[in-house]
Amino acid sequence: MKNITLLIAGILFIFSHGKAQDISTGNIPAGDTSSYPYWIGMMQDPSVNFYTVQRAFNLYWKDRHITKSCGWKPFKRWEYMMQSRVNPDGTRPPADAVYRAYETYQKNVRSSSGNWITQGPAEIPAPGPAGYEGLGRLNAIAFHPTDANKIYAGSPSGGMWQTSDGGLTWISYTDILPTLGVSAIVLDKGNPNTIYIGTGDRDAGDAPGMGVFRSTDGGMSWTPWNTGMGNATVGKILQHPTSNQTLIEATSNGIYRSTDGER
Repeated sequence: MKNITLLIAGILFIFSHGKAQDISTGNIPAGDTSSYPYWIGMMQDPSVNFYTVQRAFNLYWKDRHITKSCGWKPFKRWEYMMQSRVNPDGTRPPADAVYRAYETYQKNVRSSSGNWITQGPAEIPAPGPAGYEGLGRLNAIAFHPTDANKIYAGSPSGGMWQTSDGGLTWISYTDILPTLGVSAIVLDKGNPNTIYIGTGDRDAGDAPGMGVFRSTDGGMSWTPWNTGMGNATVGKILQHPTSNQTLIEATSNGIYRSTDGER
């Protein structure tokens, strides 16, 4: 019985593969897919759009009774596998796409044998919980446009830290903020003493979001800058390349824009 099923499936594939070619070139009306299982061959033809195959399958199985060994389940497995791999327009990447991407990477890979050192912060402020110094993740990092020794780092639940000596020592002025998650940092292009931070932990929700905060004194004091945005987790802030009054924020509540630099 199993051999007969495989034989039938093979015959269907041979005929439907040719018919799928006709569909991909527009020679067969889409409605015809409801009367013949073109989708069997279309699955195997990478030139046929994923959504075209999906539609043909759904048209064919509309009002039909699903039986054992009818091919319904294999298609559903294929559909589940392909839907996360196709391009947004439904075109299917070639079978060797990953291999070619890997080859390209291998040709351009950079050496990992460089001299790396930790730049901290590695000290746990006292009094503090016991734990491993210097371990944790960062959500954002920013660099002063003219002073290479000034670096700013945003943590998921420890506020924003800054260094003025290239990472030898670090300090934070955000401990008084009502939320200590920082997922975005932008230094104003016209005046780097003006700093915007996006609050909340965008990755794991370790800290709640309260929109954007702004500092005009290099990060020493902060003011809520979230009118119209409210308590949103801000994952990214962009400043217009030529107009420092225009800011765009990607948040948990959508995308916001300010065109006057105001809150």
